This record gives sequence, structure tokens and C-alpha cells, in this order.
Amino acid sequence: NTAKVFIDVQDENDHPPVFSRKLYIGGVTEDTKIFSSVLKIVATDKDTGNFSAMAYRLIIPPTAEGQDSFVIEVYTGIIKSAIMFRNMRRSYFKFEVIATDDYGKGFSSRSEVVVSVVNALDMQVVVSTVPPHLVEEKKEELIR
Repeated sequence: NTAKVFIDVQDENDHPPVFSRKLYIGGVTEDTKIFSSVLKIVATDKDTGNFSAMAYRLIIPPTAEGQDSFVIEVYTGIIKSAIMFRNMRRSYFKFEVIATDDYGKGFSSRSEVVVSVVNALDMQVVVSTVPPHLVEEKKEELIR
């Protein structure tokens, strides 16, 4: 006698997320409206199914006002403004983003984000307001 046997091999969550960059650099103008898109963060995972589905969150140092300056869409990785940036010309925000696979229940990885506040005419030179030591430390990532 013969019989057909079907074996379903299940993936195991054994790979952490990997960010497309070690440092993300973005910019906002002084007149950026609240909840405007600033930049998109991307992390991928070698696993399949839910084990490769990301949930993102931000780790932002507390401000004197107690309000976060940015928010992130949990499943898309889009960072949006959460405050008005008037009178902050030539300042910048530095924070971390964390990607966690399995919709936020699995392995995690971190990356850095720097967002400069510039006037609308200076938007094309955003990198110039990023602290030079950060640019030097991450130059290999920025050049590619």
C-alpha cells in the first residue's frame, strides 16, 4: 500500500529586523503642519508571515514642554510631526526608532533618527544642520 503524506513546515521566528539605514536624516520647515509626514523608516526581516511583519515605535527624550515632537505610524514606519516648529530654526531632534517583528511581539532592532528644523528655503541642505560628529560617524551609511 502507499499513502500520500503532507508535511507543513512552519517558519520559526529566528531573525531580528534589519533597518535599511543605521541613521535616518530628515527635515521639517518652521511652518510644517502637525501630522505632516517627515520620513519613512524601513526594517525588513528574513522570516516569513507574521514573523516578518513590523511594528515601529519611537524613543524620544522628554522635552521641557512634556510633548513628543514626532509620532510614528505603528505599521507603516512613517514618522509625522506632532508639534509646530516655529522659532526653532537651526535646531534638530535626535531620537531612536525601534522595529519589532511579529507585529510587535518578537525580536527588536534600533536605529537613530535626526530631524533638522530649517526654513523652507534651506530644506535642500538639511544635512548641514546635523551635528558634524553624527555625519562623520555614519558617513558610510549616508553615502550609499
